[in-house]
Amino acid sequence: MLEFAVLGPLEVRRDGVQLPLGPPKQRAVLAVLLLEAGRAVSTDRIVADVWGDDPPGSVLTSLQAYVSNLRRVLRDEDATTPIVRQPPGYRCTVGPGGLDLARFREDADRAVRAADDRDWATAVTAATAALDRWRGPLLADFADENWVVPAVAAAEERRTACRQTLVAGLLGLDRVTEAVHTSAALHADHPLDERACWLHLVALHRAGRTAEALDTYRAHATRLDEELGLEPGPALRDLQGAILRQDAALAGWPGPAVPLATVGLTAGRPPAAAVSSVPPVVEPAPVHAAHPRTTRPAADPGDPSADRAPGGPGDPSDPSSAGEESDTLIGRSTELAALAAVLEPGRTGWAVLEGVAGIGKSRLAQACLARWADAGGSLVVGRCPDEPGQPAWWPLRQVLRDLGEDPDAVLLPPAGVEVDAARFATIERVRAVLARHAAGAGGLLLHLDDVHWADPTTLGFLTVLAQSPPVPGLAVLLTTRPVPAGGDLPQARLLAAVVRASRSRHVVVPPLSPDEVARLADRVSATPLTPAEADALAERTGGNPFFVAEYARLPESGRGAGEIPGAVRSVLDRRLATVDAEVLRVLRVAALVGQTLDVDLLERILRLDRDELADLLDDAADEHLIVAGGDGTPGGYAFVHALMREQVADGLTGLRRQRLHLRIADEVADRGRPEAVHQRAAHLLAALPLGDPAETVAACRAAAEQAAARWQSADAAYWWGGALQALDLLPPSAQQDRGDLVAAQVTAYARSGRGTTAVETVDEELARAIDTGRLEACGRIAVSLLRSSGAWPWAVYGTTPDSVLIRRLEQLTGLLEDSPADRVRVLATLAVGSCYHPDPDVPDRLGREAIAVAERLDDPDALADALLARAITYSGVADRAAEVDAVLTRLAGLPHDQSRLDAVFCHNLGALTSLLLGRVDEAAAHVRDGIAAADELRLPVSRAQLRWIEAELTQWHGEDLDRAAEQFERAWQVHAETELYNDGVFELSKISVAWDRDRLDGLEIPLAGPALFWLRVIVAALQRRPGSVEALTAEIARPEPVIWTTHGRLTLLAHTVADLGLAELAEPLRTRLSRWSGQVAAIGHVGNVGPVDLALARLSRLVGDPTTARTRVAAARELCRAQRASRHLLRARLLDLELALDDRPGEAGGPDPDEVAAVRREAERLGMDRLAARAEALAAEVVRS
Repeated sequence: MLEFAVLGPLEVRRDGVQLPLGPPKQRAVLAVLLLEAGRAVSTDRIVADVWGDDPPGSVLTSLQAYVSNLRRVLRDEDATTPIVRQPPGYRCTVGPGGLDLARFREDADRAVRAADDRDWATAVTAATAALDRWRGPLLADFADENWVVPAVAAAEERRTACRQTLVAGLLGLDRVTEAVHTSAALHADHPLDERACWLHLVALHRAGRTAEALDTYRAHATRLDEELGLEPGPALRDLQGAILRQDAALAGWPGPAVPLATVGLTAGRPPAAAVSSVPPVVEPAPVHAAHPRTTRPAADPGDPSADRAPGGPGDPSDPSSAGEESDTLIGRSTELAALAAVLEPGRTGWAVLEGVAGIGKSRLAQACLARWADAGGSLVVGRCPDEPGQPAWWPLRQVLRDLGEDPDAVLLPPAGVEVDAARFATIERVRAVLARHAAGAGGLLLHLDDVHWADPTTLGFLTVLAQSPPVPGLAVLLTTRPVPAGGDLPQARLLAAVVRASRSRHVVVPPLSPDEVARLADRVSATPLTPAEADALAERTGGNPFFVAEYARLPESGRGAGEIPGAVRSVLDRRLATVDAEVLRVLRVAALVGQTLDVDLLERILRLDRDELADLLDDAADEHLIVAGGDGTPGGYAFVHALMREQVADGLTGLRRQRLHLRIADEVADRGRPEAVHQRAAHLLAALPLGDPAETVAACRAAAEQAAARWQSADAAYWWGGALQALDLLPPSAQQDRGDLVAAQVTAYARSGRGTTAVETVDEELARAIDTGRLEACGRIAVSLLRSSGAWPWAVYGTTPDSVLIRRLEQLTGLLEDSPADRVRVLATLAVGSCYHPDPDVPDRLGREAIAVAERLDDPDALADALLARAITYSGVADRAAEVDAVLTRLAGLPHDQSRLDAVFCHNLGALTSLLLGRVDEAAAHVRDGIAAADELRLPVSRAQLRWIEAELTQWHGEDLDRAAEQFERAWQVHAETELYNDGVFELSKISVAWDRDRLDGLEIPLAGPALFWLRVIVAALQRRPGSVEALTAEIARPEPVIWTTHGRLTLLAHTVADLGLAELAEPLRTRLSRWSGQVAAIGHVGNVGPVDLALARLSRLVGDPTTARTRVAAARELCRAQRASRHLLRARLLDLELALDDRPGEAGGPDPDEVAAVRREAERLGMDRLAARAEALAAEVVRS
């Protein structure tokens, strides 16, 4: 780190080692720039300060040489330098804490604030720290130069004020002896200063040296008279009188013993009025009375605003400046104010800056970072590169590294933990790191730039972070381009989560107005634009600041006679046309490497020595083609904008570009860094078709396998796709692995939750195989779908027999007669895809045929595929629960290649099947074992489904529906990160919980989509809306093949009919439901509505069949008692009591009043208000009888 020291002789140190700064004039150039650190200093001013009024004719050449020399001396390991060219001259950017005078000011201001709050210990600590930084007068080696005199005076005033604060603090802590010595030195250094004398007199008096204090007063008065012909001021005269009277008020100064209202103190200043016995006094004029929060001396180079990025905003601690436009940030006051409202150091908050490329998102973010840093907060920045196949957590790895953490230690999943739990454990570890660093006084601002390019893992983490309870002190600032319609779902989910977060603001950055365009162009341009040019520029650029600035940077001759470029690319072309060819050669290679320049890599590829390369990069920075860092702080170079990088790269011919990618791939591989595997694969892909396709296939395979080993399935799918892209360039005879690669990609898609993409990939590959006649891999490709959606069918609800993929699979069954094993797999896949077929015989026939053919083959792997397909086809279907149970038992005992993977499916499907059959404890065991197996094999889809059924089991037991609702919410979060079927899934879970709470009639859940039509009918009927009974009648009569929602839907309809007393609708429902007597009405993995027998009992009572009603309710009670379902058992108990009253209406010997009361109390405890009301009505009937 560079440390600039100007308090004393000019020095610069890197990591504690002093750097040679060259001859006096070269040192003077640096001194001039440091006095305006963070701001551009014009060439004219530098010349005037360093060379005076009569510079030589070669002065500009000399200045350029000095700047070049300084850049070389100050360069860091990334070849960046703090000195950059910025019209109309140069700017020196100093990192936070990099200038001793700025640190001095911060400590001095902190001392003043503490003294104002009477926090004397902090005041003394801060003032001492500030004064310890003082090595001598400001720029002591240039003390005689006119240009430094005002800055020296301003800095000396701040030091004097700090010494005064120190004396006051020492007296406040009752460290009187130290106060005497400190005030004596202050008075000796400033013998005519009345405040210094005043403080010294108070210190002497409090030390018991009153006579010496009075002698000092007389000596001061004599000196004033002899040297200036003046008398002491009123404050000193009043103090002398108070000392002579031994006034008690002075003994307590400046501590709380003397009330402020009485003494009128401010830090380091004498009282404006003493206690009642002391006449009012007038205090001496302060050396620097203005509080730093409101006023700063204009000439003071220690002002923290001089220590920030160029164009940083004003003082962040002044609320009035929150929305002000900064010196170089034009037209953004509204946006700055909006951001300042939620990004306050020490407080939590979220902000999103959204806008098109070049609109100024990053510039606004830099202004926010500068405000945050100036206010004393910590900040950390991560950037999302526009690079294909970037590793998971990439920007967060940068963040953790910059926070001093080991990214691998934080981000590698813990061993021995299930996959989903491991992912959330990793998220919690990152969250804990951020929380620890946010716990400081100023909090932590996490800025992630360009999140539209973020990897899925990072987007998922940010989404969870936004949805979780706020981390104290952590604020998050994101920049992003707009999400296109139908675009990236993870990005859209993140932005939706941020909007819902507490203290959040989503700011869409607008274009500049025509007036603001003109002002920006004038500021950037070396020569002002004419009004006509400015108006035309506003129209043609649409107010995009980047486009405006790029045009304005063109030389006047390059603009044409008033001609405005029609597109920004032509502007960039004109900019690049003036750049030195060697600089452009370096930038073109850098553009292929990435947005951030890798200096080590460039050095090796270009065969340039370090200094030569650094000089060329400095030239590029002078042309504003690259910048040091991206947040205004020193660091590696990066392209000024992604558009600039694209335009630079576009200057390469296709062949030249491919050759460079090959060379970069070789160099990356030689470095052996952890990210080298995927970087090499990316560059080899970009080098096609020039590179070796076989080598590229191998590289992409290695990247895919590395990603899969790190549980990064989305990345693995990308690299398998790259391998297939390269494979297409090989002759057909060399493509034998195609089926394996496609199957691996589909598996990766499935494991990352992208089931829909897996289906699309299989469809494309099967079409390709049919068209080319290469059918040998069709079975493997087709059956890869089988396991793509966990325990759910790969076909989504509503898949019709005429869908393209279904027709293609049907075609393959006829083409694969000579390949029976492949035909089994296609039949099995087709059976699952036909699960929603209107003719239920179709999937049944296909599944049976697949099993029969596999059994004749004596092929255990083909048989396993056929059995698994059978179980998935009827997953959650009550009619087939017993059959699925038997199939799963057979599959679990069948040795085959995918037995470990299929064990997860057996547990997943077995949990649901056991629940349907009323074996709830057995279902819980399947969930437990399934989670362990899914974790071991890293199967997020199965884990998501197991989360659903875990919540469903909690709901079944009924004691803690709040916990069940939380588990359903967490299951939905995991589910939403996949491409599993979504329509109505979460709503179904909410419906089932609402029914269990006995509050379905007050439901306000939006029930959109065709899959939820029957729920809308039920809610409307319970709310007794007009026409709802007719709709309910039609829904009961609606024909439907038996699918996973059927018996749950009919059970809920039965309860609705019973609640409304619609006896005319009860019989058809009773007939349809009776086939499932003894089962649990589970709605797939996402909810249940109790035992089917309980609904049948209510319907039987409604139609006047008490015998069947008692039989059904007894079965329901036994199931609920055995499987611990408290709410359903309570409903059954109440129905039993109602049946007892039906048996003996108006007679003795009916329901037990104590049991009725017990049911009512339990219903009230569980919050089942409607059930409690039924119990209360029953109790009234019992009393009447």
